[in-house]
Amino acid sequence: MKPMTFTTQERTLLIDLLKDRLEFWYKDLKEFTSVEKTQKKRFENQCIVPDKSALDKISRFETAEYSSKEKLSIISCINSHWDDFRKELQLATPLSWLTISGQQRKVVEKLDRCLDILSKCGSYSQKYSIVKSEQLTSFTK
Repeated sequence: MKPMTFTTQERTLLIDLLKDRLEFWYKDLKEFTSVEKTQKKRFENQCIVPDKSALDKISRFETAEYSSKEKLSIISCINSHWDDFRKELQLATPLSWLTISGQQRKVVEKLDRCLDILSKCGSYSQKYSIVKSEQLTSFTK
């Protein structure tokens, strides 16, 4: 495993998102009264344990080695909040970018942090961007 380093802003964002997610998981776990213990244990191992260990590492260390399950929990946590962050922008048209407010600029910075986190975890790659620089040069020739 390769160690990953998150910036202070990325760590703060991840801590908030993972705490919210753990609260959600614990509410679900309380509703599992009629479920078998093996299913409940499986749910804990697949959902709660990776989130807790990732939160612990992010809270305690600037640089740490994350398991594949911890990376997956970070990626899924970011992905589950991505649409909410995009809705916060409230940009009706592309021209709306010209008159972006300070609050909207903060949301854009949050989205940029999310992309950086996804990239560090191996989920987001520049090679999958819509237009590559090589394609741009071939269109202009």
